[in-house]
Amino acid sequence: MASKPSFLPSRRGTVESPYPNVASLDAVEAQTVQAPILRIAANVFPEIFKPDACLRSQVRTEPSLSHHHAGTLDQPPRALRESSLLINEVEQDRISRNVPSPPKGIILGGEPLVPQELDAPFSPLSESEQESPELFLSKLRYDSHALRCASSVLLCNPNFILKAIQIDPKAMFYADQSLKENAAFMYQAVQLNGWVLEYASEAIKKDPRIFFAAVHNAGCALQFASIGLQNNPKIVSEAVHNNGWALSYASLELQQDETIVFEAVQNNGIALECASTELKHNPKIVHAAVSQNGLALKFASMNLRNDRRIALAAVKQNGLALKYVGDLLINDSEIVSTALLQNGMALEFVQSSEKRTRKLNQAKLLGDNPQYVIIALRQNGLALQFATAAMKNLFAVVWKAISQNGRALEHASAGMRNFFKIVDRAVQQNGLALQFASDRLKKSRPIVTHAVQQNTGAIIYADPTLEEDPEICKLARKPQRTN
Repeated sequence: MASKPSFLPSRRGTVESPYPNVASLDAVEAQTVQAPILRIAANVFPEIFKPDACLRSQVRTEPSLSHHHAGTLDQPPRALRESSLLINEVEQDRISRNVPSPPKGIILGGEPLVPQELDAPFSPLSESEQESPELFLSKLRYDSHALRCASSVLLCNPNFILKAIQIDPKAMFYADQSLKENAAFMYQAVQLNGWVLEYASEAIKKDPRIFFAAVHNAGCALQFASIGLQNNPKIVSEAVHNNGWALSYASLELQQDETIVFEAVQNNGIALECASTELKHNPKIVHAAVSQNGLALKFASMNLRNDRRIALAAVKQNGLALKYVGDLLINDSEIVSTALLQNGMALEFVQSSEKRTRKLNQAKLLGDNPQYVIIALRQNGLALQFATAAMKNLFAVVWKAISQNGRALEHASAGMRNFFKIVDRAVQQNGLALQFASDRLKKSRPIVTHAVQQNTGAIIYADPTLEEDPEICKLARKPQRTN
């Protein structure tokens, strides 16, 4: 048997490279045509060539290596010669140990490599293809960088670029610089897609007429404006009218402007986050914000989070805003009920409310209130997961949950999941709820029959003794029932 090369370790551990000044494999991969061979070697000896500890320390790079691809050399660089020597020794050791050859498609910390295709020549586009508008417009629909191969004639053609940016505004990146500096062309372009301003010249980014047209259809294009234009009330007002979040790109001075902020939060309530501290205390602004998006309550001042009118408006728009209601209103039955009616999953924050209630030394425990739990489950049965353990063990509560969504059985107590009537109701609502039934009821023929009748896929959750039942198998082959 051939001896193992001296630099190969006899056991797992760090390999001492025979080559000084070694560099990472990533650097070599970017420059060396033989990197795929190194990956093959690592697959042959995974216990030796560990990507982090070993393989990445076996090859050196040289500054002259990049010149190897720019021209021809009489002799390949030393890194290539040494990597070839390394691979030869590795291959000899593989043969001596009767290790099978690695597969053709190899994965090692990256995409699969297919060695026979690695040397396939690159086929550039012909001159006629490089000047074909139809070809590039069709490619642009799935490749944002399709124009990188286009001819300069096409990239200087204003009509072609205008068609391209309607498909993808990134096409403007490849347009000729003369077009990016042409005010008349850019005015037309931004009317089609305001996002092209990202690639405009600096002079264009200071033109108020062009920017006004851009933010009219892409408010957040305001981020590409000059500092002066971000402080222009007319332009910023138009931007936030299109997209309230454009307020985040306005100047600090205009983020304190009540008119502009009010217009922004009417379009996007979350823009309240970008308003000045003073305006977060403004009832008119905050009410407009939470009416558009209840979760904007998070950015209101604490005083207004304890304002009943504002809190009620927030949970009415989004029940999950209950999370941000102030401590003084956490026991308000109307606010809690409104939140649960809008989104039953807000029951999660009723539980949080219980903790806050204790901090305030109040005895009322909302999470144990069946009235609130039933309201939540009527809207979304899966809210059962946020009920207390005691609630999850009540027949009436669990029945309400599984009647709305059979999969709520997952969150019922173990006792309820072993209750025939409960499980039977759940699988009739959603056959796949069978997976949450107790092992005993998975053997129940009536329950499995009802589950498979509702959803043929439920048969995989039945006890193996019933999977071969002729009647159940016959049901499983029927078309699935849709609710």
